[in-house]
Amino acid sequence: MIRWLIAILFSLSLVEITAQVELTRALVGSGGLNSTNSVISITSSAGEAVVRTESSQDVILTQGFQQPLAKSLLSFVIDVTDAACPSSSDGAAAITDVAGCAGPYTIVWSSGHEGQEVQNLPPGDYSVTVSSPNCSTTQEFTVEPGLASACAIQFLNAFSPNGDGINDTWIIVNVELEEYQDNSVEIFNRWGQMIWSIDDYDNGERVWRGRTNGGEELSSGTYYYIVKVGETTHKGYIELTR
Repeated sequence: MIRWLIAILFSLSLVEITAQVELTRALVGSGGLNSTNSVISITSSAGEAVVRTESSQDVILTQGFQQPLAKSLLSFVIDVTDAACPSSSDGAAAITDVAGCAGPYTIVWSSGHEGQEVQNLPPGDYSVTVSSPNCSTTQEFTVEPGLASACAIQFLNAFSPNGDGINDTWIIVNVELEEYQDNSVEIFNRWGQMIWSIDDYDNGERVWRGRTNGGEELSSGTYYYIVKVGETTHKGYIELTR
C-alpha cells in the first residue's frame, strides 16, 4: 500500500514542458492513448511512474500520469524602416527570424496588409500578428518620422535636356509628396512670355523637358518659373543648358 501511494504521488508531480503540443488528459485509472498532433504518442495510466521519453524535432515528452498542457512560444523580429519625414508615407517593416513554433505562418499587419513585408506606412504605431496552426504572437512597433526639412519642397535652378539621360528634366524636389501634389507650374522666357505650363507636376510623366507646350526645343538660356502649391506661390529662375 505504501509503495502504491508513493507511486501515485510521484506521478502526480507536475513537470513543465515547452513544446508544440496539446495533450488530452486521461482519466484516473485510464490506460488511454494521448495524441500529440499525429507526431508522436504516449500512453499514461493512474499510478504509472515516469519511465520513458519520446522525442521528435519539435517536442520531448515523458510518459507518466496526466502530462500538462503546453504550447511553445512563437517569437520573431520586426525590421522597421522609418519614414523620411513627418508627412511622408514611405515607412516599411518586415518579419525575420521566426522561431519557436513550426509553420506554415500567417502574417497579418494592423494596417490591413498580409505577408512578410509591408510598405507605404506613414509615421505611427502599428502591430503585427504571426500565427501558425498551434501558436500566435502579436508584437507592436512604431514607424518614426524623419526631419521635417527632409520633405521641404525645393526647386533646382539648372538642368541640361541634351538627351544623355542625365539631368534631362527639371526636378522639383519632393513635389510628388501628397501635400504638394495639388500644384500648377508655369515657365516664362526672359521677355515674360509663358512658354510651358502644366498642373500636377510630378517629376515623371508631367515634367518640363526644355520644350514649349507645342513641343519646340528651347535654346540654352535663363527661364523663370511660377509654381503654385495650394495657397503658396514660389518664384525663381532656371538655367537651361544644352
